[in-house]
Amino acid sequence: LVGSTTPLNSITTDAGEPGNNDRSTIINTNLIANQLTFNDPVKVEFNPILSAETIEFGSTIRGINNSSLTLQPLALNGDLTLSAAGAFTDLSDLTIGYSNGSGNITIDSDLKISNPLTIQSPEGAIAINGAINGTTDDPITVNSETTTLNSNITTNGGDITFLGDDVVLANNITLDTGDSGNGNITLDSNVDGQQNDLTLKSNSEIRLNGIFDDLNSLVTGGGGTTFINKGITANQLTFNNAVTVESTLTLKASEIDFQNTLNAMSDLSLIGDEINFVGKVTGTGTNLTLQALRDTQSIVLGGDDNSTSGLDLTKTELGLLEDGFNAIFIGSDNSRGNITINDGSQFKDPVTIQTAENITVNGEMKGTGNASITLNSATTRLNQNGNITTAGGNVTFNSDRVVLGNEKTITTNGGNIEFLSGNVRLANHITLNTDGGDIIFDGTVRGQYNLTLENGDDGVVSFRRTVGTNNNPLTSLITIGERKTEISGNIFANQIDFNGEVEVLSNLSLSADEINFGSTITGSGNNLILRALRDNQDFTLTARDASFSGFEKLTIGSENSSGSIRLDGNFTFNNSLEILSPQGSGSIDVTGNITGSGNASIQMRAGQNINTSNIETNGQVELNANRNITTNTITTNGSNISLTTGDEGKVMTGNLDSSGVQGGNITVSAGTQIETGVINSSGTQGDGGDVTLDPTGDIEVASINAQGGTNGKGGDVDITTQRFFRATDTIDGKYSISTTGGNGGGSITIRHEGFKRNTPFTVGDDYNSENGTGGAIATGDNNQITSGVYPENYTQGSDPSKIQLITGNTENPPENPDPVPNINPGIIPEEKSPPPLQVNPKDSSVEIDQSFNAIDEAFTRQFESYFGLENRETITLNDAQEILQNIEQATGVKPAIIYVMFLPVATSPDGINPTPTTDSDNPNDELELLLVTSKGQPIRKRVGIKRSEVLNVVANFQSGVTNVRNSDGYLAPAQQLYQWLITPLKEDLKTQGIENLVFVMDQGLRSLAVAALHDGQQFLVEQYSVGLMPSLSLTDTRYRNIKDAEVLAMGAERFADQKSLPAVPVELEAISKKLWRGKSFLDASFTLENLKIQRAKEPFGIIHLATHADFRPGSPANSYIQLWNSKLHLDQLPQLGWNNPPVELLVLSACRTALGDQEAELGFAGLAVQAGVKSTLASLWYVSDQGTLALMTNFYEQLSTARIKGEALQQAQIAVLKGQVKLENGLLTTPNGTISLPPELAQSRNLTHPYYWAAFTLIGNPW
Repeated sequence: LVGSTTPLNSITTDAGEPGNNDRSTIINTNLIANQLTFNDPVKVEFNPILSAETIEFGSTIRGINNSSLTLQPLALNGDLTLSAAGAFTDLSDLTIGYSNGSGNITIDSDLKISNPLTIQSPEGAIAINGAINGTTDDPITVNSETTTLNSNITTNGGDITFLGDDVVLANNITLDTGDSGNGNITLDSNVDGQQNDLTLKSNSEIRLNGIFDDLNSLVTGGGGTTFINKGITANQLTFNNAVTVESTLTLKASEIDFQNTLNAMSDLSLIGDEINFVGKVTGTGTNLTLQALRDTQSIVLGGDDNSTSGLDLTKTELGLLEDGFNAIFIGSDNSRGNITINDGSQFKDPVTIQTAENITVNGEMKGTGNASITLNSATTRLNQNGNITTAGGNVTFNSDRVVLGNEKTITTNGGNIEFLSGNVRLANHITLNTDGGDIIFDGTVRGQYNLTLENGDDGVVSFRRTVGTNNNPLTSLITIGERKTEISGNIFANQIDFNGEVEVLSNLSLSADEINFGSTITGSGNNLILRALRDNQDFTLTARDASFSGFEKLTIGSENSSGSIRLDGNFTFNNSLEILSPQGSGSIDVTGNITGSGNASIQMRAGQNINTSNIETNGQVELNANRNITTNTITTNGSNISLTTGDEGKVMTGNLDSSGVQGGNITVSAGTQIETGVINSSGTQGDGGDVTLDPTGDIEVASINAQGGTNGKGGDVDITTQRFFRATDTIDGKYSISTTGGNGGGSITIRHEGFKRNTPFTVGDDYNSENGTGGAIATGDNNQITSGVYPENYTQGSDPSKIQLITGNTENPPENPDPVPNINPGIIPEEKSPPPLQVNPKDSSVEIDQSFNAIDEAFTRQFESYFGLENRETITLNDAQEILQNIEQATGVKPAIIYVMFLPVATSPDGINPTPTTDSDNPNDELELLLVTSKGQPIRKRVGIKRSEVLNVVANFQSGVTNVRNSDGYLAPAQQLYQWLITPLKEDLKTQGIENLVFVMDQGLRSLAVAALHDGQQFLVEQYSVGLMPSLSLTDTRYRNIKDAEVLAMGAERFADQKSLPAVPVELEAISKKLWRGKSFLDASFTLENLKIQRAKEPFGIIHLATHADFRPGSPANSYIQLWNSKLHLDQLPQLGWNNPPVELLVLSACRTALGDQEAELGFAGLAVQAGVKSTLASLWYVSDQGTLALMTNFYEQLSTARIKGEALQQAQIAVLKGQVKLENGLLTTPNGTISLPPELAQSRNLTHPYYWAAFTLIGNPW
């Protein structure tokens, strides 16, 4: 042992002479020195250990007798630098470093060895700066915490193994076990490539057990197999030998080439700009992911190599993906590159193709074996040649939008087709064929093409959102399978065919020209509407014995339908049924039987004819047609039957049977004629139902059985005809009409015109009489008419079982007047021609300031009495003029108040206290006017025209102004009224520059549409803004600029028992969101409770109620405003608290008044007082829905700029009468823009007639 006690500084040997290799240094003991230098050949024996900081060999190193050699630092943590010019031979092994060392070992020269080599410093670092060349099949092992490779390592069949944490490539490196032998390459360490190349060659195994990162390239070769256990990141990966992936990992490179087979024994992700496969790619129950390297990079699948910049996987490469994978994923759900799928994209295992952008399928895409196909993207498009086929696997689209453009698009042979979350767009006629799999649409379906779904016997079709739109329906929707179709959204198509069951999961509608059902249709307590795409189109519903069950209500057609509705086939249902085509030329034809169970009711309404086969149900049946009703037997099992036609319609039916335990009522009302079979409303135990027949022409029935049961009373039979009644058969061979019952009989009343037509009523004439019954008439055992001829009125028995045969010589009543308005004739004197258009006042202006108090007080007390208000202190003339002065100063508008009264003839025109005859309707009272302005004495004019004369002209005016079909029938009375009410004051108004007129009217005049009075050149509204007050004392005259107020707009479109208002949604939307600021509530949210809640939350200055309101005769409780689910009566208005803080303006946009009725006028004129609001805008008669929308829209437009509310109404009325506001081409046009109208309001209409604008009146404070 040399240097054992104290290491020598250095040992240097130089035994050889130049050129003499036989001289050498023999080492047979351990050497310890700071530096060991051997300049001559070295021979070692007895396994020496050389310890130093630096060891240099200048020549060869050879072992003797199989000796080993160990080279190590002076200490465990010491460093060692080794250089050797010669080869190491004949050693049993060469070890460099400690097995537990922590120092640095540097190989500073090339090493040539022919024996096993271990370089080790497990807790230190190793730097290999020279190449290591193993000339034999001995192994080379490197073990350190960090190994830095600057040079290559080769063997001739020996293993190369790296142990430790990290290997750092400081240069391009090759590890090669040679072309012969079975040397393995094992890298247990992580590799930091530092953008260098790494080449690994082995004819046996290459094991990559660490993470490889930052490589420029990794190339494997040789005849062996590369086993990969952790991820690799490089610019390029080339695997020339077979690859086996043993752990879940990711390979990431710009280009990844597999020139041999790839076996993924664990989940594998390949991420590259280009991924190439030459050999088969296999996996057993593992996942394979193929992704582009860059987020924006496109991916092309199938076809041939197109040399694009995108990642392309050709049809050949995809064909190398062998069966056995659990799943294949192509792309990433957050990448931003498009994916294109061309011909030859075939998969043997489930595949998911995904991107955050678009997927386009240009060719055929197939899945064989158990392969399913999932496409995840923003948009997936199947182009003209794009289609997808699987052998039983599911096809799933998880895309925001799917565009289907190939006619034969998707076939799954038993697998499901699912469109999850996204919407589907048809760009061609589409067929989806699952042959037993489900078809699910999670989103909407759009496109004007055919959609055919072949779901086989076991597949379920599910539509979870809408299909088509009303404006862009599908051409057809056809399901061919026998299983069910689930529907959760509306469907719009020209044709809809369901061959299997249908389950409706929510309230919805199916809209089409034709709908065909092949099996049952079920609901879950919801409503179903079947209707045409357009209200004016025809609609056909066909069924193979279809059964509807589980619905709350089934509606066929709509309230606005005007086309024909045809039902072919038999229908069974257990829900309420409506068949509606009540407008225009709408008709209903039912060719098969309709059968209802439970308490199912049936309602049909048609604008023209109703034709049905048999109807049987347990609920009531109601048929209503403007023209004819033709049916077979109707059976209701105890519920009511009602058949009604218009004026020219007739009813022809089979038997009408409402019999049951208790009979239902049967009512048939026809315009011309009734012809039925047996009418049976009898009760087996309880009462019989009433029977009412009422046409203008003949009635023919087989018989009428309204008998009560053992514990019941017979029903009443009431027959009215303006010609003849004939009953041709009997009940049980005896009675033609019977109302007998265990608890008494019902009455029988037959009104006919036999007397007038010289055809007496005959009873028991064996069916030969034109007017009469073949059998007897009986209300009880003791009250029967068995036979006889009755030319005149005849009564037998007493109430409640009386028999009456009523005939007479009464002329037909005159035709009904126009239904709008309903003028109360009670206070209108006999009509006569109006006097000449002139006025002759009896007196000029006189001072009557002392009488002003009495006049306003008289009007005030009249309204207080009607509404039950406490008497309040009335104002004086000074108060009145101060009010007018304040308004003039605040607005710049000069107002005037005109009191219009009827006074007794005896009253002197200059009397001190003349008052209107508010409690009198003396027809001889004379018309008098009182004008009050802001300055000067009031001006009083006695016109001298009698009340009866004035009201007669008023009635003519109201009749003309409300008849839009008479273009100028209102003009003459309008001019006469102008002469009486305005001309006497014209000069005074002109002199004082009056712009606004407020009328305080006497009874009979409060429903006068003063805006339409006419001077021969202009309407009054073209000269002044006008309004109506109950009295000045009752009016809140405080002025506030309404432009700062917000609006609370509420209304209802449809009502249970009143005409619908289809313009209301448009009106509320326009007012609350476009024309003004505020909130709106429609239909079910339009309740009294919500009205109170919203006003309590926010003190809205304007309340707009778009609904029916009716001012009726009688007490305030008779008049009402219609809410969604209740009526708000006039006597309830004070409970709303609209006076605190005060509502500036209440608008009622669809009301009407019983024109000419004193009490109805009091309700209308006093509306603002009763509601506690400053002003009310309401209409005197019901204006059409379109006309109301037109005026209201322009009123709110004007309100934002007008000086006062009255001026806003004036400008709106002028705009309508001059045609500046119009309805044409589906648009409402005003001077400020246009509003699109729904189809039911789209017809063009001229609105210039006063009917459309004059009804709107400002009540209360017009300022």
